[in-house]
Amino acid sequence: MKVRRRGQDALDRRFLREFESMRLLRLPGVVQVHEAGIEEDYLWFSMDIVRGQPFLRVLLAEPDPRPASA
Repeated sequence: MKVRRRGQDALDRRFLREFESMRLLRLPGVVQVHEAGIEEDYLWFSMDIVRGQPFLRVLLAEPDPRPASA
């Protein structure tokens, strides 16, 4: 679930646009989103659970993530 507090019109619209653009995607490797809503002071959308490791953990485990020079 992705949630944000309402109150900044431009960011609220951006959040809802993100949901609208993602809900139509059906691609391997792209998480599927399902529903969106507004509850009191919050905007939210739900999506599939993705099992795996946190991105930061993977990034920090790599000694130098930059590509090797040719």
